[in-house]
Amino acid sequence: PQPSPPPPRPPSPPPPSPLPPQPQQPVVYPPPPVVNGDGLLTHERCHAMLRDNSHHFRRMWDERGWAKAGPGRPSCWDVQRFSGGQKGSSQPASAFFDGVATGRHCSRTRWMHFYNNRDAVVFRRDGTPDFSRRAPAILGFDDGDGSIGGLCESRGWGDTKLQRCVRANLQILSIDASDYNLCRNLEWQACAAQGKLANQDGNLIAFAAAPGSLHTGGSYGHLFNRCSGWTPTGVDSGTFPNAGYANDDIFYLETCLFSQICENGEEIFSLAAGQQWRCRFSQEKVYELQQILTTPVAPEPWGAPVCHFKPGRAG
Repeated sequence: PQPSPPPPRPPSPPPPSPLPPQPQQPVVYPPPPVVNGDGLLTHERCHAMLRDNSHHFRRMWDERGWAKAGPGRPSCWDVQRFSGGQKGSSQPASAFFDGVATGRHCSRTRWMHFYNNRDAVVFRRDGTPDFSRRAPAILGFDDGDGSIGGLCESRGWGDTKLQRCVRANLQILSIDASDYNLCRNLEWQACAAQGKLANQDGNLIAFAAAPGSLHTGGSYGHLFNRCSGWTPTGVDSGTFPNAGYANDDIFYLETCLFSQICENGEEIFSLAAGQQWRCRFSQEKVYELQQILTTPVAPEPWGAPVCHFKPGRAG
């Protein structure tokens, strides 16, 4: 007899329904570092201070010099250079930071001005400083211990700080208060870091106060974020209604900016006062700074300092 065929197999069960798509989980970034309390400036501390979007450093970039940045106000990189905030003068932030990275405005800008006939004696007929030799860039506090004025006085002579600095062959940033903001300051620093200041000695830079000795609780009698130092005078100063920072704060920020934009920025914290140094300038680090600074600033805490105008003129 023929064998019986095998019984038919039962039908296969239907395939399981596909799982519903899982919602994409948002990328969770660590919160920015928060710097609490005072301390000595270090490369690591500067790194944290710049990246803390609630820090005082982040409120110093209003288009108006010495004004406090805040909601509804353009930052200085949002407006064209020396436009005075005129209508239609806005620009993308990338335009400013591209200029910083390439040194676009270094030779186009007169970074040392004189404002009275007394100082004209140390300037040439074309308006440039009459240095007797190549001149490194110098940064520091305005006056007193650890100051530009003190270093220039120890090396030069004259009736004013500008006279003494020119005769000491030291370059300083000296532009009119109505033209000043932190963007102009950063441009000048980047020009110095690239060796693109007129009559600069290569890209030599020096600090009137040793950066590693700066303490935000008060170094050389200069307090940070406590309205210490000079601020503009009068209603035409470009600030309204009062200044958000004073000149001593600027030197702390300048130090941390060099720490950021130079590949060897950590070295500045081992320099002695007046010691010359060369920055290994990094365009990549400038664009990293752009990402840091253009991150929205946290709301200002209640009771933050407001600096009232102080009489006199810087220098």
